[in-house]
Amino acid sequence: MHYVYDFRACLQQRSDLKTDSASELKLQTVSVTGGLLQVLKPLSPGSVVEVMFLTHTGPVLGMAELLNPRSDARIGLQPFRFITLDDIDLQRLRTAIASSLHNELSDTA
Repeated sequence: MHYVYDFRACLQQRSDLKTDSASELKLQTVSVTGGLLQVLKPLSPGSVVEVMFLTHTGPVLGMAELLNPRSDARIGLQPFRFITLDDIDLQRLRTAIASSLHNELSDTA
């Protein structure tokens, strides 16, 4: 089972891809297997990028493969899948998702 949490955090993208600035990318949703970027212009599917984003448990850094952009969305949405994530980063991400789910469940009770 993979949970998705909406961090709405800024994503810093460092790769050989040519973008005007990292502010062109926003992290829309994330799970332990990947996520969804909000992009002004689609990036090249298949590109491998280094992604970093902040959670309340600390920064998460990993390598990801960009997938085909969603054509049915009003705004540019492009999925990615993690291809490497260190144990520490994976633990931070799992902890952030678990605590956010716990907070959401507490808020609805």
